Amino acid sequence: MALNILGNRTTTDTTSSGVTPVAMAAKNGHAAAIKEVNDAIMALGMKYYNANKDNASAEFAADVSAIKAAEALEKLWGQYELSLEGKRKCEKCGAIITSDSIFCNKCGVKVEVIDFSSIVPKAAAPVAEPKKMRFCTGCGKQLPDDDVFCESCGCKA
Repeated sequence: MALNILGNRTTTDTTSSGVTPVAMAAKNGHAAAIKEVNDAIMALGMKYYNANKDNASAEFAADVSAIKAAEALEKLWGQYELSLEGKRKCEKCGAIITSDSIFCNKCGVKVEVIDFSSIVPKAAAPVAEPKKMRFCTGCGKQLPDDDVFCESCGCKA
């Protein structure tokens, strides 16, 4: 009879996969330690990236550039996913607005048209269906009830 890593008595019986409980515990412990190391490296890398993304040393410039490109792609896919529901995210305040908005209805900033052609065929981008709305006193465009600013002229609703 032997002791396992927890100090409990165990036999050297094998599991159905042919691995002893002690070997399985060692394998699991090793995997957990590898994950802990990788998590620590990831956290350190994230701290370095956030601190140096705008002025990375030449040694890491290519890596930082690759991360920025991946972030831009992730952001574009996120906007595309929202566009399938007739929505988009304001770049300034993060509010979810209609995909055909010209101005954000929460912060009033002008929003730019998003080009999805690099990730999907242009014809695949959906067109949002109009909702029942109230009217802007500045330009007469219909507005959703919760809009603070008009998406067309920027007037406060």
